[in-house]
Amino acid sequence: MRAALAVCLLFAIGCTNPSLGSASSSPSSRPSSSQLATGASGGVIEYALPDPQTAGSSCSDCGRASANRITAGRDGNIWFTDSGNRKVGRITPSGAVTEFELPDAGGIAFGIAVGPDKNIWITVTAVGQGRPDWIARIGPSGEVTKFQAGTGSGSYLGTSPEGIAAGPDGNIWFTEAGAGRIGRITPAGVLTEFPLGDPESSPRGIVAGPDGNLWFIKGGRFNAGIAKISPSGVITDYRFGAVDELYLSAITAGPDGNLWFTQSQLSGPQPQGAIGRVTPNGVITTFALPKGTVLAWPGRI
Repeated sequence: MRAALAVCLLFAIGCTNPSLGSASSSPSSRPSSSQLATGASGGVIEYALPDPQTAGSSCSDCGRASANRITAGRDGNIWFTDSGNRKVGRITPSGAVTEFELPDAGGIAFGIAVGPDKNIWITVTAVGQGRPDWIARIGPSGEVTKFQAGTGSGSYLGTSPEGIAAGPDGNIWFTEAGAGRIGRITPAGVLTEFPLGDPESSPRGIVAGPDGNLWFIKGGRFNAGIAKISPSGVITDYRFGAVDELYLSAITAGPDGNLWFTQSQLSGPQPQGAIGRVTPNGVITTFALPKGTVLAWPGRI
C-alpha cells in the first residue's frame, strides 16, 4: 500500500456488550498540507499524507503514515485509516487532509465503514500486544467513542477485528479473525457474537449483500471459503475445500447483483492470484490473473 491516497477524482466528487468507555473528548487533530500530483494516467490525483512511508511500501504501528482502508462518508468527504500512525483521516473533495489520533496507545486502525447512524466506524486491533481490541465510532468532527470488539482473548492475536460493514438491519457487523466469530454491534454499542464453529476460520472481509445478508470471507489456510450470515445470525457456508495455502482477503458487492472477492494461491512453483465471483445462491466462479500475481499476503495487515 502506498502512503498516499490515490483516488479517482470522479469518485471523490461524487461521494457525497456495553461500551468500554464513554465518548472521549475530541482527539487531537492536525490539518495537513497536501501535495497534489496528477498521475500519468490523467485520471488520478494523489494527496500525500504527512511523514509518509516510502512509496510502494506499507507498515503497521510504525509511526509513519501508511494508508490502509478507505470509504466515502455521508458528510461528502472521504475517510481512511492510517495503520502506521494509529490515526483516522478525512479528506475533502478539494484535497484538504485532517487526521485524528485514536485514544490509548497500542491500537491499529484497520477496517472502516459508514454506519447506519451516518458516523464512521472502524476496527482497531492491538495485534497480539496484550491490549484490548476495540470498535470505534468516529463522529463528523473526529470525536471517538470506543466499544468492545468481542469477548475473550480468542488467541494470542486477541479477537483481531478486521472487516466492518453496515448491515441492512441498522446495525454494524464486523469479523473477528482471531476468534472465528462474526460480531454485531448496535449504534448504541450493544454487542452480539456469532461463532463460526472453527476458531481457525479467520473471517476477514465483510459486506452487505444484495439479498439482505452479510457476506464474508474465511481466510484460514486450510479452510478458505465464502459464507453469509443473516441479520438474525443464521450462517451458510460455501467452502472451497481443504486447499493448501489458498488465501482470501477482500469482498465487495458488485453492480451485477453478485459478490466479488480476491484470492491468492501461494502453493506450487509460482503464486497465482484470482478474482472470484459468487452469486446470492452460492455459485462461485474464479477468474485467474497472470502467474506471479498475489492479491492477499497471508498476514494480519
